[in-house]
Amino acid sequence: MSPSMIWVTFFLLFGICFGLPFESVNNTIGNRTDEKKMISPDNTLLPKMESDLMEQTNIFDIIVVIPTMRRWTHEREIAPEQYLTPLVDGIIESLTPIQHNHTKILLYNVDPHPELHTEVSNLKNKYATDILVVVNKTTFFQGDTSSSFDEMIMLEKPNGEKVQITKGTMNWIKGETRDATKILFEARNRAPYVMFLEDDVKPTKNVITKLWNYLDEMSKRKIENWFMVDLYTPSINWGRNPGYVANYERYDYECCTQAMLFRSDKLLDLLIYESSHSQFPIDDNIRDYSREEEETRGIYAITPNLFEHVGRFSSNPEKSSDKVEHTSLSFLP
Repeated sequence: MSPSMIWVTFFLLFGICFGLPFESVNNTIGNRTDEKKMISPDNTLLPKMESDLMEQTNIFDIIVVIPTMRRWTHEREIAPEQYLTPLVDGIIESLTPIQHNHTKILLYNVDPHPELHTEVSNLKNKYATDILVVVNKTTFFQGDTSSSFDEMIMLEKPNGEKVQITKGTMNWIKGETRDATKILFEARNRAPYVMFLEDDVKPTKNVITKLWNYLDEMSKRKIENWFMVDLYTPSINWGRNPGYVANYERYDYECCTQAMLFRSDKLLDLLIYESSHSQFPIDDNIRDYSREEEETRGIYAITPNLFEHVGRFSSNPEKSSDKVEHTSLSFLP
C-alpha cells in the first residue's frame, strides 16, 4: 500500500468510525525550540549527573495524555481510592515556570457516564485551560451484549499463544486499545513528544525535569533510532530479558502501559498497527511492532523509573484486587 493510501485509510478509520470531539483542544504547544534554561537535576537519576551543579538543557514540548474512567472493586462497587488527582497534582505542582509553558495535560474521559467521574470535573475546575484540558468520549464501546459478561472465549495472539478470557475482558481490551489509539492519534499533532499515562500511577519528584534531562542526554549522544521511552519498567520474571534496564541502552520491552513517552514523528506507523490489531492489548502490539524492525523501532527506558504503579482497583472489576498487580523494577519518589 502506498503512503498516500495509508493516510487515506487511517483518516477514514478515525474520522468516520470514532468521531472524537477534539475541536475543544485547539492550541498546539509548538515545536522544540533552542531556548535554554538552567535547572537543578536529581543527581540520583542519571549516571552523568555527578554533582549538584546546575545543568543546562534544551526545552522539550510535551503533551501528557491520560485516558481515565471510574474504577471499581471486584464486587463492582465504586473504588474507595483515588489515583488521578494525586497524579495530575504531582505533575503540575512540580513544574518550573518555563516547563509550565511547554507542558499540557489532556484528560480523555472515557467513562460511560462522564459526568459521574468527579475527579475529572474537579481537576478541570482547579486548573486553567493553558495547562489542562478535558475531552469526553462521545460514544462508549459496549462490545457484544448478546452474551453474559462472564462467558469464556479463546484469544489467539499473533505468536500462536492461546489464552482463555471472559467476554467482558475481551470487550475491555478492545475498548482500551481503541481509546489509546484515538487519543494518541490526536496528541501527536499537538506536540513533538507525547507522554501516555494510565490514571493509576504516581510520579516521581520533579518528573518533567528528569525527563528533560534524559531527552537532552539522548540528543547529545545522537540516539535517534527510538520511537518510545518506557517510563515505567515492571518487576516481572517472564519474557526475553525483563530485568535488564540501563539508561541510553535498548530496552527489551515486554509489557505494561503505565507510563510511556513517544516521539510524535515516529508514532503514526505504530497507531496504524494498533488499529489493525485492536483485539489485542496495547502492550502486546507495542512489543510485536517493535520486534518486527528492531533496528529502526527502538525502545529505550529510564531508570530509576519516573512513575510507580499504585492502582489496586481497575476500570475492569475482574482485575481489581487487594494488591497492586505489578510494581516498578526501580522507583525513587
